[in-house]
Amino acid sequence: MELEITITDVAAQQIKDAMADMEVDSLYLNFYVAGGGCSGLTYGLAISEGEPEIDEIIVYSKDVKIAVEEKSAKYLNGCIIDYVSTNGLVGGFKVTNPTSTKSCGCGKSFSTEDSIDTLNEGSGCGSCKS
Repeated sequence: MELEITITDVAAQQIKDAMADMEVDSLYLNFYVAGGGCSGLTYGLAISEGEPEIDEIIVYSKDVKIAVEEKSAKYLNGCIIDYVSTNGLVGGFKVTNPTSTKSCGCGKSFSTEDSIDTLNEGSGCGSCKS
């Protein structure tokens, strides 16, 4: 599968700074989806150490190595990972997903046309009304 993930300059710098603070070699960004949230699927971002699993797809954006689980790839193709802050104080990663057909009000969960409702095992983010 051809997979495209884009990281903005601001997000890439945040990720690189976090990796530098860890002072460990062989770090990469693990990007995945899991069941839960108000809309059915939630995004996951984690810095991982070592080599990605054999069934993960590896892509690079802004010199950041990104590993995506094969089962998550169809939900994440074309995503843009950004880092946004409010008034320069509180910041966090924001994912823009072209395959999303529905998302919760806070942007932490989403669904696609072919996502399965039974994946929704979470109770919601607390910010959204069902």
